[in-house]
Amino acid sequence: MNNNKHELYIKRCYELAVNTGKKGYDTFGAILVSGGEILEEAENTADYKNGLFGHAEFNLVHKCANKY
Repeated sequence: MNNNKHELYIKRCYELAVNTGKKGYDTFGAILVSGGEILEEAENTADYKNGLFGHAEFNLVHKCANKY
């Protein structure tokens, strides 16, 4: 896989992180890539003040758990 694809994936994670920050969460995003395609993506929704667990990677796994 060429580096241009990796840069595309990192850029998408960055975009997700920025969107998450605009919603008031810590800035994290995660994607699932297979065969050169982004299959799923998720944002951080953790809210420590209210005791909510929602790291981007956890949300991604949760989205994919019964799908793949």
